[in-house]
Amino acid sequence: MHFINTKKPSLDKLIKLFDASNIGLWEMFPDNTVHFFNANFYKSFNVSLENSTLDQWIANIHPEDQSQFEKGIETHVHSRIESFKSEYRVYNRSGEIVWIEAQGIANFDESGKLIFMVGSHTDITLQKNYNEKLYQMAYLDEQTRFFNRKKLEEDITIYIRAAHPFTIVLLDFDPIYHLVKIYGHSFSKEILELGSKVIKMLSKDQYQAYRISNSEFALLSKDIVERSAVMNLFTQLQKSILSYSEKIKFLSASKFNMSALNYPIENDPLTAEEVLTRAYMTLMDSQRKGSGIISFYSAQTKACILRNLHIETHMMQGLHHNEFYIVYQPILELQEKEIACFEALLRWHSSAFDLIMPDEFIPVSEANQEIIALGNFVLERSCAFIAAYNFKHKTEVKIAVNVSIIQLLDPSFSDRIKELVHQFALAPNQLILEITESIMFEKSDCIMHNLKDLKAQGIGIALDDFGTGYASLNNLIQIPLTELKIDREIMAQTLNNTSVISFLKSIVDLCHKNNITIVAEGIETIEMAEIAVLLNIDYLQGYYYSKPLSSEEGCKLSPKAFSKN
Repeated sequence: MHFINTKKPSLDKLIKLFDASNIGLWEMFPDNTVHFFNANFYKSFNVSLENSTLDQWIANIHPEDQSQFEKGIETHVHSRIESFKSEYRVYNRSGEIVWIEAQGIANFDESGKLIFMVGSHTDITLQKNYNEKLYQMAYLDEQTRFFNRKKLEEDITIYIRAAHPFTIVLLDFDPIYHLVKIYGHSFSKEILELGSKVIKMLSKDQYQAYRISNSEFALLSKDIVERSAVMNLFTQLQKSILSYSEKIKFLSASKFNMSALNYPIENDPLTAEEVLTRAYMTLMDSQRKGSGIISFYSAQTKACILRNLHIETHMMQGLHHNEFYIVYQPILELQEKEIACFEALLRWHSSAFDLIMPDEFIPVSEANQEIIALGNFVLERSCAFIAAYNFKHKTEVKIAVNVSIIQLLDPSFSDRIKELVHQFALAPNQLILEITESIMFEKSDCIMHNLKDLKAQGIGIALDDFGTGYASLNNLIQIPLTELKIDREIMAQTLNNTSVISFLKSIVDLCHKNNITIVAEGIETIEMAEIAVLLNIDYLQGYYYSKPLSSEEGCKLSPKAFSKN
């Protein structure tokens, strides 16, 4: 017969068992006397195994954790909490930090007085270090040691859930990073270190810093920051960046952009992703305005940004969905007031934003090269319109089409024009291409070759909006022009400024001597029309005679419709 040994293990055996592990045992009494039982664990710490005191153990605890530890003990005793668990840092005899997990139970008498506490200490340093490494991998940028985008999103989420107002600032150093192509990656590293140093210095008191992309940083304040304070931060950053490095002193102080957003911003609560999207939209707004700009989020800013974003991303979609159309404004011969030409004007009726004017979408289309597709659309539709008009009215009215510098930089552009003229059976002089004064700054052989080739074919070349840019008399002679269009604002000044009339008179005479005809734009009153007659201008265009017309309206219009005016 086998008997089960029910004899309880002795305390010595238990202590030896724990000595073989990474766990220490302790007991404490109401007078704060502490006994540490297993020497193998506690020999690493500056304590006595027997008749030690709580103060002796507290002396080993990291100063930042001592207050929390003491409050924990006090709470357990006064609140009669029987079991507890905590984590804190202590120094071992070598001065190294060890993470301790303390677990214990407290025993109280019937009156609630503490009889004793017993528990264990476990060295969890390896686990803590591993968790810290995982934390750093998850939340810290390796190069700057700033928090990353993931941490930013989590911190914003915490503020939102707590209904706590905050300010987020985004910084974009992208213009500086473009210089990496010139100076190499060592320069990029220097810029990154410099930017990080400056951001850390200026943000330490009010903001938490984050690196959220290669060239973008974020600053998050747990309180609302006034606009003036953000502006001051922006100014300090500009000054500090240039004062830190001799190598980048050649850079302008305005080589980064900033946006700022205060939360809450709308009635409905937003997610962290939605907040960041609005902050990025505001940053995009500052980037559109140039480098060295700061933008503040508002409802108006949001509407403007969404509109601009739509223009940037939906232009080709709008073209394919027939949202673009052309209107045609008549240009009249001065004496008989017969229609001599139509100017083709592109419009965009967006399904999302209704009418979008050319001064909004043309610069964007030039920046992203979509002007090529838009330009081809206008040229084809305009040639088709004038061919149909002339066929119906048995006349030879011309069509004027605006072209971009981007189009003229295409070596095959003049050949494309030849094909269109042939395709629609037009006489070459029935097509006039309008260019702007900005072409003066393009020292391109390709542009000049295209213009000269087109003029040699008989295609008209008109300089549009004369008087608004930087055209010189010398340029008027050098560029192969056939026509000059005087801007509406200059024509409006002729009503009350005789010196403008004298200036235009000399321009008209010079152009006529060089076989360049003149069109007066923006004729809105009979007085302006009479001044045009006085100046001997060749053609008139403006709302006094006709607004821009749809292709159907224009095609119905008789060439002599205004001859009685």
